[in-house]
Amino acid sequence: MHGRIVAMTKHHRLGIAVSAILVAIAAVTAYVTWYGLPVSRAPVTYFEYRYGGFGDCEWFFSNQVRVADLTVTTQDACPGSIAATRNVSQHEMDQFLSALDKSPFRRWRTHYADLGIIDGGGFRLIVEYADGKSQMVDTLNKEPPGMQAFRDALEVLGIR
Repeated sequence: MHGRIVAMTKHHRLGIAVSAILVAIAAVTAYVTWYGLPVSRAPVTYFEYRYGGFGDCEWFFSNQVRVADLTVTTQDACPGSIAATRNVSQHEMDQFLSALDKSPFRRWRTHYADLGIIDGGGFRLIVEYADGKSQMVDTLNKEPPGMQAFRDALEVLGIR
């Protein structure tokens, strides 16, 4: 009888271990499904953020950041509009990149959409990395997780 209790205890331990592994797998799967895997851990070399909504062309903007050149170029989508390029300091660029890395943008999926909204807006993000990889994220009426941290990074360079 004593041997039987030990066998049951080992069986229960195995069941608990298997359950813990399944819970861990489910947690990782949920995390990857929500955030995705990082596209790259290499430094950002180019960053483009375009956003807009339904309405006049003044609501559509493109912002391009060229890290090595220390430049930010902004242009609206109106016909005949002129792009405005400005230089930023190395300190400002470093602050931007540091703030950007505090957001989960590297893990964002390629598409986020809420098709139940008829009149809305969205953005496209294009990122190029030093290892040659690139990332593109499109949104329509739905924001990816961690959007506030991403907005905080944009504010460092005055990108709206």
